[in-house]
Amino acid sequence: MQDYITNGVTLKDIEQSLFRHMQKEYGQLLQQLLEDIDHTLAEKRDKKRYALKDKRMIRTQTMFGELEVKWNYYVDREK
Repeated sequence: MQDYITNGVTLKDIEQSLFRHMQKEYGQLLQQLLEDIDHTLAEKRDKKRYALKDKRMIRTQTMFGELEVKWNYYVDREK
């Protein structure tokens, strides 16, 4: 019985596992939110003024870990 207790999973192990899992989930949520914002900006932009130049993958470090986000880049035709 003592062996089972001392070699078992601790509360700290459970907490760390949950924390890592939630970091991953929130990172994916943040990535999706940023891509949704980019998509909304693409739809609502003044298309006569701002032309889509490129769609790039950017990497950024967040408190949830490293994220890769597809981001649109535009050219301002007036400047």
